[in-house]
Amino acid sequence: MLPVSPSPEGPSLAEQGNRNEFEGYDDNDNDNGDIVDMQSLAGTFRDRATFRERFLRKINGYRDFLDGLEYQLQFEDERMLETVEREGTGFWRLAQNCLSRERRMNTSRGSLPVTWERETSNVMFY
Repeated sequence: MLPVSPSPEGPSLAEQGNRNEFEGYDDNDNDNGDIVDMQSLAGTFRDRATFRERFLRKINGYRDFLDGLEYQLQFEDERMLETVEREGTGFWRLAQNCLSRERRMNTSRGSLPVTWERETSNVMFY
């Protein structure tokens, strides 16, 4: 284990270990039982974690979730597949837009994608 020292910014990646984005986080939970509005809660969380740490938590959470989906294959449960298709539509559309744009940027055939193309403007920085 890496040595860690307390930090005013909150836990470092070494302290967090393999904690994923979704584990142990409740939008309505706080340490002292006081009511906290979501805007101040989000600001506090943002102050404690760097961009890299926040993004890595997202990535690790997605990887853990995808591992779980792969595990579900053995059960061939149509309801699970239907749920993923229905509930994951927005994320799937984002993923498809990013991958499509990347393929088009890396191809030597055809024209490059336009920066403000309507279909993929949400992924122009991918």
